[in-house]
Amino acid sequence: MAPDPAAARPRAAVPLFGDIRDTAGYSQYQIAAGATLLLIGAVTLLPWLIDLVVRRMRGGAVPWQLAVRRLQVDSATSARLVNGIAVAVAGTIGLQMLFAGVQTEYRRDTGADLSRAQAWVQLSTRDGTDVLARLAASAGIEKVTGTVQAGAFPVGKQDQTVEVYIGDCAALAELAYVDDCADGDVFVSNGDVASGDRLSFGSNDRQWTVPADAKRVEARPDAVGWARRGVLATPTALDASRLGTLVINAYIQTDRTDPDAIEHVRNAAATINPLAYVNTISTTEEARRFTNLRRGLYAGAVVTLLLVGASLLVGVLEHLRERRRLLAMLIAVGTRRGTLAWSVVWQTVVPVVLGLALAVVFGLALGAVLLRMVGVTISISWPVVGVSVGLAAAVMAVVTLLSLPPLWRLMRPDGLRTE
Repeated sequence: MAPDPAAARPRAAVPLFGDIRDTAGYSQYQIAAGATLLLIGAVTLLPWLIDLVVRRMRGGAVPWQLAVRRLQVDSATSARLVNGIAVAVAGTIGLQMLFAGVQTEYRRDTGADLSRAQAWVQLSTRDGTDVLARLAASAGIEKVTGTVQAGAFPVGKQDQTVEVYIGDCAALAELAYVDDCADGDVFVSNGDVASGDRLSFGSNDRQWTVPADAKRVEARPDAVGWARRGVLATPTALDASRLGTLVINAYIQTDRTDPDAIEHVRNAAATINPLAYVNTISTTEEARRFTNLRRGLYAGAVVTLLLVGASLLVGVLEHLRERRRLLAMLIAVGTRRGTLAWSVVWQTVVPVVLGLALAVVFGLALGAVLLRMVGVTISISWPVVGVSVGLAAAVMAVVTLLSLPPLWRLMRPDGLRTE
């Protein structure tokens, strides 16, 4: 489908993207340096925090006591294993706070009116007489209001383009403030067009004269929020079938109780023209590059956590392998396998919990610093914190579960063999 220049024109004036440094004069390098310093601080403090906490732990079940004793003897190893998770979570929280804080600068009010329509369909056709009816008959659609659009230019003024919209009075009222309308009327909302102007729709045999009684009206933003200025004609005044290729603009009210309503709209539009453009109407619009950057950050955070989890799993397995003789000896003297298994689990859980707690503190601090650097009011996005911690906890749970089968094998008596 050929793009509609008039439809695209309102979007051309929207700034696509800004640079964070434009807000407060800080460069990305300064922001990265601040983030790096804080994350190094988290890495430095984690071994001290684990040692401080586990040295005060007393009592509990046998697995817990074994785990605590092991951590008291060698907390540095556990801290090294958890450092990656802590840094990843702290960095994710800080950067997500930054994105949440500055997103309003990359979001604008579209001026859309959701009470008038929730979806907009645009497609090209040579016969638009039944397109609106076919859309209205589709599932998930309650009401369709639309116009047939054709491009023209005043004869003798080929450097000017005029958009002509053809529809019933209800459809034209969506595009202009029309007080009195009847079939056969014509309205003009474009200052470059006047009564008596002859418009050409691409060839001499497709010309039409704006009637002398055409009424001048003020353009009204449509449901999408765009002002479509031009000539507005009712079907009797201008026969759309003789104008060649047409563009259908359909404003659709969907069944809000149907969660698949927008999919029904897409399916219905595709059956008419596979190249139909279907857009859900929103009251706000966000810069695309900012949205893509934020999605990339989400994906990067997940990938980073998975890579850190894989590295942690390798570290845990190597750590267990180094202790295989000790584990086999404990089994040989009567220690239950379940006790040792829970002991190993607690040895992982305690450092992770402490690491995540420290990561939350440093992540919030990092976010506050970054927001202050770009001159944005400091606010905490708790859903971001919860998701980040939840992802890290899920990764750790998977790592722990994957380490149990090798642990079970290492506790066999043959672990006492030595070369």
